[in-house]
Amino acid sequence: MTTSIPPLSANFAFLEEYDPLFVQITTTAEQVFASDPNTTLMKLRQFGEVLAQNIAGFVNGMVASHLLCHSGTINRHSLNGALLS
Repeated sequence: MTTSIPPLSANFAFLEEYDPLFVQITTTAEQVFASDPNTTLMKLRQFGEVLAQNIAGFVNGMVASHLLCHSGTINRHSLNGALLS
């Protein structure tokens, strides 16, 4: 069984640069909102979940790079006795 990818929606095309899955989910929700409101709600829930996962991944990446950036400073202070055990 193959699933067809819906054509891009002008309303959600700007999401393509962040994640193509955003566009796929929101376009499907838009296409079926009048004929199948339950599917629309399900797609909006999926969009919220995917968006939250992307945000969490972005934040985790920022935190990890911040920790890596400052780990040298922490190690230097530790070696100099500035940090107490």
